[in-house]
Amino acid sequence: MGRGGHARRRGRGAAGDRDLPRHAVGDGADVTDEEIVFLPDRLNRSPAVFLGLSDGELRMAGLVNLAAWIPAWGGGGALFGQAVLGSGAGALAAGGGIWATARVLRRLKRGRPEGYHADAVAAWLEDRNLKPKTMLRESAVWDIRARRPRRRRR
Repeated sequence: MGRGGHARRRGRGAAGDRDLPRHAVGDGADVTDEEIVFLPDRLNRSPAVFLGLSDGELRMAGLVNLAAWIPAWGGGGALFGQAVLGSGAGALAAGGGIWATARVLRRLKRGRPEGYHADAVAAWLEDRNLKPKTMLRESAVWDIRARRPRRRRR
């Protein structure tokens, strides 16, 4: 029965059971009947799959690198009559690009809150006018210019 079993048999509970609710044996209390009160954020995050990238980040890095490297190397190989060989070399280059992307994002994410790297990339794109300016990047005061409180209508 483990530690504290004799105390539980006598109805006193073990030393580590002080904060747990007491249930009599056979009273129908089940773990599924209780609501989970606290679920840490770390359980809701995607796990790191490859060099600190989550599954979604790895897919995005793979798609971007494959879309960039395979046509580039395939076109270069086609100039010499070896388009298939160039496409294979592009796939290898995309693998290296995924690795390089993972290293850069790992360095960018270190010690920062979750989602920081996505905001940093969006800010970089906005700075170069490659994306519409939608982020609030300056501190400002907002006011509705209502100086006097208004009476409620009944």
